Amino acid sequence: MTHFLEYITLTNIIGVTGISLTFYVLYSNTKNSKETRIYIACFILFILSVLLMAWPNIQTYIESQTASWKTIYKTGDNIKIELTSNDFDITTGEELSTDASNVKPNTPVVIKVTDGENAETRAANITEINGRPTPDSKITKVEYSKEKSTVRITVAKTSSNELKSLFDD
Repeated sequence: MTHFLEYITLTNIIGVTGISLTFYVLYSNTKNSKETRIYIACFILFILSVLLMAWPNIQTYIESQTASWKTIYKTGDNIKIELTSNDFDITTGEELSTDASNVKPNTPVVIKVTDGENAETRAANITEINGRPTPDSKITKVEYSKEKSTVRITVAKTSSNELKSLFDD
């Protein structure tokens, strides 16, 4: 839960001041004047104040969407990746089987990458799963973002009967 003091920033103070000033000017001018320029100026001030208050959130959202992702595994690579969580333990090249129902976004995992004799381990969080994890699906691609220490995986069915897989959800 975020603390109230985290919202007291310069942009929010200026934004709230601009919105308050807008309402004050509008209230005081409804009694004295009917000039449309005042209403247009207040509308512009109000929009600018709201945009100023929303800017840090918009900037954070844009940065999170453009984070650099590095593909660390795709089908056919000569490495083995193990994803371990409290609820599952899956390996690339193997079917998900009973662990399929436990593979979900926002799950903290430990990633172990092995290429024969060398191994590297990282803690990360699964942020996105492309495809639907089913007992007969395998991991076909693993991408890693160093900035956020997150992983997104792609799963695909490995069933040899393509007609049957058309009817599965």
